[in-house]
Amino acid sequence: MVSLTGVVDMLTAPRLLPAVDDCVTDGRCTLLAVDLRQVTFLASAGLVALMDVREFAEGRGLPFRVVTGDNRRVLRPFEITGIGRAVTVCGSMSEALSAPGRSGS
Repeated sequence: MVSLTGVVDMLTAPRLLPAVDDCVTDGRCTLLAVDLRQVTFLASAGLVALMDVREFAEGRGLPFRVVTGDNRRVLRPFEITGIGRAVTVCGSMSEALSAPGRSGS
């Protein structure tokens, strides 16, 4: 799991994919989850970075989950852009671990 906090914008979003890559380099990763519960602002660059991570996960055969809790600062951009239909959105990490299906379903 990669946890993000604060602002995810054009300055911080480019750090997401390298952080994810670091997490899966040992080959033991079976699920990739990005925790956005503590994000205070999600810009379009952050949404693009999440789609890049989704593609990264799919390329490695890893299920991809986004954990949002009830964070409206994240859920609202997901609703507006439709990204919420392109990724598996979970309210908690336990839900992400038990969610069926593959990412992007």
